[in-house]
Amino acid sequence: MSGGVAFVYKLRADRVNPDSLSAGELDLEPLNEQDAFALKSLLSLHLQATESQLAKSMLADFETEKSNFTKIVPRDYANVRKIQAKAQEQGVDLDSEQVWLDILAVNSNG
Repeated sequence: MSGGVAFVYKLRADRVNPDSLSAGELDLEPLNEQDAFALKSLLSLHLQATESQLAKSMLADFETEKSNFTKIVPRDYANVRKIQAKAQEQGVDLDSEQVWLDILAVNSNG
């Protein structure tokens, strides 16, 4: 993964690349409230587009099912999001030279 997050259902951590985990390239996290909202929205859109019975079943018992999901976050992506959030808090334009320099530093340093 090079960007974004993945929500994985019933993830088996023993099947995740151990080198990526030990090197800190990936973080495995439980869903927070914002993640659960995003996941529920994605499942709803999927159900609407495909009439998926699995999505329908997951949504019917979402409060239970959401605990079966793990969020996978690439370290560099998480760091870029932190830089962007800090810039927004400070009222800095996300397309400013300094923000891009900070992002490039994260990507080159890993």
